[in-house]
Amino acid sequence: MTAIRFYAPGDPEHVRAVSRACPFASLDPGSDGALLAWRQGAASSWPAPPDVAVPITSRAGGADLAARVCERLGVRVLLAEDQFLGRQTRNFQTTKRLILTGGIVLGRIMEAAELDDVVEVYPATWQVGLPRHANSKQRAIMHANRKVPGFLSGKRKAFASGCADAWGLADWFASEVRT
Repeated sequence: MTAIRFYAPGDPEHVRAVSRACPFASLDPGSDGALLAWRQGAASSWPAPPDVAVPITSRAGGADLAARVCERLGVRVLLAEDQFLGRQTRNFQTTKRLILTGGIVLGRIMEAAELDDVVEVYPATWQVGLPRHANSKQRAIMHANRKVPGFLSGKRKAFASGCADAWGLADWFASEVRT
């Protein structure tokens, strides 16, 4: 059975989990969501563009595609923000939508791939190092463009936003491996 846990930076259990992170995926579910997956562990050569970037929508087709990607790459660790499980949201409607979308995607991935861990991360944990002169989506996009130039070019705006959030989670995860 896959464990769903929250890992705080510096937590010894977290360090053990990330040391097994080969391959791993980062998920930002929702209408402008994305799944990014890496075949190699985060400790190898970071920052690195993902091997696969898949748009994730609230439709079941996006969940099926995410599940197939995770299964084929042999993803063992899945990263997701805490809103994925419906926490830290501003209102009930947002919470319902996120739980439904996230739950469908997570369920399909857990059914298809043999995950060791689902790592739940507070957005503030990975966004703390981002520039403060823009909103969170713009900050995530600037961060991804700075770390991996050209990664977001050519992607439509909504998909680029989801990719930037998912990449921010993965970048935080990789920094935990290196420290």
